[in-house]
Amino acid sequence: MTHSIKVIAVFFALLSNPDHAATIKVTSKPIKEPYKSFEEKLPTGWSSDFLIRTIAPQKDKSAFVGAIIKPWPGENGKFIVALCTTKDGISRRLLDLRTDGCSNESSELYVGVFGLEITKKQSAYMLLAKTEMPVTDKVDWTASNIDGNDADCLSNFKACNKGSSFPDVWTYIDNTPYRINKENPTFGINAEWRNNFAGSGSSTSSGLYLISQFNDKLKVVFSAPMSYFKSIEGEWNSKHTKQMVEETFAKNYLIISNKETHGYKNILLREKNGTWHRTYQWDKEKKVYIGQ
Repeated sequence: MTHSIKVIAVFFALLSNPDHAATIKVTSKPIKEPYKSFEEKLPTGWSSDFLIRTIAPQKDKSAFVGAIIKPWPGENGKFIVALCTTKDGISRRLLDLRTDGCSNESSELYVGVFGLEITKKQSAYMLLAKTEMPVTDKVDWTASNIDGNDADCLSNFKACNKGSSFPDVWTYIDNTPYRINKENPTFGINAEWRNNFAGSGSSTSSGLYLISQFNDKLKVVFSAPMSYFKSIEGEWNSKHTKQMVEETFAKNYLIISNKETHGYKNILLREKNGTWHRTYQWDKEKKVYIGQ
């Protein structure tokens, strides 16, 4: 389709019952600039009702909180959708997406992938794969070079940096085309742990989840700590700003190795400007990456 031809594209939802497929009129280019974070207002042609019916049909349409919709580079005509819904029993009116984001205290995350088919008569977007349930996988801080969730540390010193924890908030889609093998296209979802300390100070940790497509299903196959920043503030100074008493930070980056385990490329996690590193290999029984 070109700008010189006025075309009305038709948006088809591929549901479990094709007789009840939704049809929505959209512009020929529904996404001009993909959103970086969750938004209540969706690109032209996408609706909250449509996303609920396709990705999270067990939820009521009133459960919609926000969504991210991004093209999937390297996967021609595919779009990644991260859908944030309220947990059962929580009213949407009580949530502030702009302030709280997709908070796991009150919200749930579902993920879907849509495909684009273009013909001379119409453009069709179809649901190709989705998570069966909301994402509940935790990030393992064991053997990590990055400090764990401070809330866990403060409440239980023995648990500090020695276990797994679920993030406070989902932040954005990392649509980098991670090539772990030829059969299972993979993208990322970023999440954060946020803490404010009594007095003055705060910390933010981030983790990366990799999600792979297995036919019509999406599955978390990898999760790991990626960054940490903590600042402790002191007294006010003559410039009317607070003096920083302590700042701690660390950052990792991910490499897809050429070496393979059970047909899946190994994942290397390395510390930026440091020497720490860890290798993750594919576990064929659990169908996830395990740190070595």
